[in-house]
Amino acid sequence: MDDCELLPERIGALKHLRYIDLAKTSKLKRLPKSFFRLQNLQALYLGNGLEELPKDVRYMISLRLLFLFTKQQRLPEGGIGCLEYLQFFFISNCENLEYLCEDLQGLKSLRKLCICECKSLISLPRSMKYLTALEFLCIVDCKKLDLMTMEEEYEEEIKPLRLQTVMFAKLPTTLALPRQILQGSADSLQTFVIEYCANIREFPDCIGNLNKLQMLAIMGCPSLSKRCRRGTGEDWPKIAHIPEINVQVIDSDEETSN
Repeated sequence: MDDCELLPERIGALKHLRYIDLAKTSKLKRLPKSFFRLQNLQALYLGNGLEELPKDVRYMISLRLLFLFTKQQRLPEGGIGCLEYLQFFFISNCENLEYLCEDLQGLKSLRKLCICECKSLISLPRSMKYLTALEFLCIVDCKKLDLMTMEEEYEEEIKPLRLQTVMFAKLPTTLALPRQILQGSADSLQTFVIEYCANIREFPDCIGNLNKLQMLAIMGCPSLSKRCRRGTGEDWPKIAHIPEINVQVIDSDEETSN
């Protein structure tokens, strides 16, 4: 499959196909129209040669897992956001991608979302607060991304979420943590990892309301780490209730742990 440049139109006739792995098809630039007739397909891995994933993906109504590479700048509305049974969504190495689609609220079954190495990604849609089935959120190595873009400009009623694990890493543009997402996960979040987000300087007050949080890890965040020093840091009272705390204080090569 490595040298595959074109899929045949007749692929749409494989009506019982459940799984396709195109991850190594770096020369495959486009998918034929018939591809999106695969209504029983449950898992789709796309390759990094793909120029775009058209909105016709909405017809793949059985899709549970999608691993996306694309050269698009923006994911179109009325496409991925219509996949109401999608449970696992991975976006990786999309170097041109600046914006996700705004209609993510349609992903009613989404449990795991990973966004990795999208160097041009600027913002996340505010519709992310409607992902009420989401349990695992991982955002890593998105140099231009500001997490606060997913926050509402004006205060609204906080939507209850089910997030259990959150990891933010290598997000140098992010200045603050998304309070509304964290507050919405107050009764579910168990693991929270922050790595190499050097410009995040403090925790929002709502961190003290995360009743289920069992593990907090901080690495490569100098200002935040100082504020979380055991007993003396300004943010220590906010996090002291967490059973397991691992904080790396880089400047003194000191590590705080519970």
